[in-house]
Amino acid sequence: MDPEYVSELIDEFVADLAPDVRRPIPPTAALKDVGIDSLSLMDLLSLLERRTGVEIPDDALPEISTVQDLLDHLAAARPRV
Repeated sequence: MDPEYVSELIDEFVADLAPDVRRPIPPTAALKDVGIDSLSLMDLLSLLERRTGVEIPDDALPEISTVQDLLDHLAAARPRV
């Protein structure tokens, strides 16, 4: 999985959600600091899963609080069936 591509998808998502947030969003950014709450995180994960063809298990959600956490989970995710 290309982390640069995923970062671009995250940037696009945040641009729609919170246009005033400066981009590119650094990997260390807390999701809540860029306008991503628990509901929008579910939307973002759905988008990323569709675009990348992988699936992040629901039990991983509590572990995802930064962009880097999200990138790490996507890198370790299994392909969708």
